[in-house]
Amino acid sequence: MEIALLIILFIVVIIFLPMLLNKRAVFQVIQIFKKHGALDAESAKSIADLKLTKPTLKDRMMRFRDYKPAALESLIQVGVVQSTEDGRVFLLEERLKGTKFEPNT
Repeated sequence: MEIALLIILFIVVIIFLPMLLNKRAVFQVIQIFKKHGALDAESAKSIADLKLTKPTLKDRMMRFRDYKPAALESLIQVGVVQSTEDGRVFLLEERLKGTKFEPNT
């Protein structure tokens, strides 16, 4: 009985913990864009300037997983984050409204 409960708890943690961490990372990425003022094409920043680049293999081996690069990809896919011709990115706050990424504030 105890082993079954531990297995169920383990499965729940494996499934739901990454979802929660990814959701938290989305809100962190939105705050990074706001902090850097990257809210339109004129004030767009590079991904490196925002420190949202994917970690190197060495970094991935030595640190906990960083969900922010994946969160950035999610925001780009839904159109909340746009890119300029030269590869810089910016947040479209009006696209946040009505999405699951809209802050509760």
